[in-house]
Amino acid sequence: MSKSDLVGLENGGSIEPDIQKTKFLTKTNRAMDKALTKSSFDEEMDEEMASGCNIIFTVLNICLVIFGLARREECDGQPMIPVFIIVLGCLWLAKDAIERLRRRYQRKRESPLPSDDGELRDATGRSGFPYPCGYIHVLLNILIFVWCIFGCYWVFGSWTARAYCDWWTYNIATFFLFFSIFWLFMSVFCCCVLTFVK
Repeated sequence: MSKSDLVGLENGGSIEPDIQKTKFLTKTNRAMDKALTKSSFDEEMDEEMASGCNIIFTVLNICLVIFGLARREECDGQPMIPVFIIVLGCLWLAKDAIERLRRRYQRKRESPLPSDDGELRDATGRSGFPYPCGYIHVLLNILIFVWCIFGCYWVFGSWTARAYCDWWTYNIATFFLFFSIFWLFMSVFCCCVLTFVK
């Protein structure tokens, strides 16, 4: 408060904010809040895209496909185990690519906001997946689940024949089989919990 404001108050004046100044500040604050929300969301998404877990998962799946291709002739006990490894790695890579497309699409949309179910929605209420990507994502989840059923048959059905299969090939197939089943059941569990919590 300046000295002239204090003199005005002593003479019976009142403090009334300048309306034009208040409108300008309100508009400026809203614009800054909107810009900060968008930029902080974009930074968050960029950090998530470049996160170590996402990179490790992608590299791990690429290694899985390469390993399956390199060892496809070394499993006489059950020749479908290397094929299982190759296809599972490709399915997880495709699922990861669709998820990246969804995030890129979501970033381009106007002011995405989290909703009650945790899905990011824009101001009109649309969710994060464009329609084809959403259907492909569901299809990939179903394919991974079905492929894991076949993988269980091939991997655990050849338990006695594993002496005829490369040790690394068999154990990597077993590990990724458990890994895939765990994540599929976790995603189904989370979807069910979110559905019933509403």
